[in-house]
Amino acid sequence: MLRSARLVVELEKIRGDQQPSRSKPTWQRFLESTGGAALITVLVGGIAGGLITSHLETRQKDRELAVQKEQAAEQRKSAAHKELLTARLTAVQGAIDLLGRAIAAGEDLIVITGPEWRLQEARAEVDAKVTRRKKEELREGWNTADAAWRSQRHSAGLLLAVYSSKARNVAEAWRQTEETVAGFLDCARDYYVEHATGTGDPSAGCREAHTAAIDALVALPKAVGVTEIVGPEF
Repeated sequence: MLRSARLVVELEKIRGDQQPSRSKPTWQRFLESTGGAALITVLVGGIAGGLITSHLETRQKDRELAVQKEQAAEQRKSAAHKELLTARLTAVQGAIDLLGRAIAAGEDLIVITGPEWRLQEARAEVDAKVTRRKKEELREGWNTADAAWRSQRHSAGLLLAVYSSKARNVAEAWRQTEETVAGFLDCARDYYVEHATGTGDPSAGCREAHTAAIDALVALPKAVGVTEIVGPEF
């Protein structure tokens, strides 16, 4: 472009030297000439074209950067949502496991009150030792589960509420479940104390309290919204 401009200037200079002097200054005559107009057109067009190209490239880069930022934000949001869902599911699983172990321990405590667990003198000594050892294992299992229940039940309910979007509803659902299960455990313990010598009837002991505890355990996932864990309800 500059080479063409210089050529046009040289041509106009030659033409100027060959024509008689005019009253207009040289630069004006040059601009009014065909070559001058062409030169100005080339220069202005080149500058304008460069500016337009630069502007378009800048806008394209800005759009690409905006898209990258939006994608990064969506990825962070998705990762955070997955972490929250995982924490919710872990809290629900922990609460259900705690409840299940407590109820199972209560069932075992009632079972060993039956007459088949009575250590009769007529029973062979080997059988008596096996029965005694098994009863001790079940009683120890009760003690372990009962201790875990008493130490973890409040924190389990708190975790359920913390990782939910409806903390008040979830806290109330856990409170009701906790009271129901605690009622069965208290009944199981009292029944064992009363029938520890083998005078109990496991099929009848704490039947209503046991049924209520099982129903509460089964209903807990729905009560805290675990069926909606992929959505905003929980």
